[in-house]
Amino acid sequence: MIDSFIICFEKGIFHYDSDGFFEKDYDKSNVIMKKNNPHSDYWLGI
Repeated sequence: MIDSFIICFEKGIFHYDSDGFFEKDYDKSNVIMKKNNPHSDYWLGI
C-alpha cells in the first residue's frame, strides 16, 4: 500500500494545492491501487 502512495505522489496523482490542501485524482489512483494490491478485496470491488 505504501508503494502505491509513493507512486501516486511521484506521478502527481496525489499532491498538495497552493493552499496546502491534499488533492488526488480518484480515477487514476484507483488504477494504481488495484494494480499494486491485487489481493485486496477492497480494491477489487471498486
